[in-house]
Amino acid sequence: MDEWVELYNASDAPVDLGGWILDDSDDKGSSNPYLIPPGTIIPAKGRIVLFRSTTHITLNDEKETVRLLHPDGTQADRYRYKKTPGYDRSFSRRGDGAKKWVKKCAVTMGTPNCK
Repeated sequence: MDEWVELYNASDAPVDLGGWILDDSDDKGSSNPYLIPPGTIIPAKGRIVLFRSTTHITLNDEKETVRLLHPDGTQADRYRYKKTPGYDRSFSRRGDGAKKWVKKCAVTMGTPNCK
């Protein structure tokens, strides 16, 4: 199956991510950032899944940082990990929109994260 990054909108209003940037590098920037297309909307309390086949973001098995940047380049969110969580596992926030991350959550693409 394709790798993916899932984004969740914890607010009560839809968010237009058109012009935002997803990358897989630290503060120096990515050599291949993904510019999210205009009209990409996350509904209120909803999620979108961005697949590697579309973004061309390839997540390393070790020492990786994934960032979501505002159109002006400021950082909206990021996650840094030292090692992959393993086959059929994901890094997820403990509860959608929460601050705490879980390192070996069951894969829940498109549905609520592990609790």
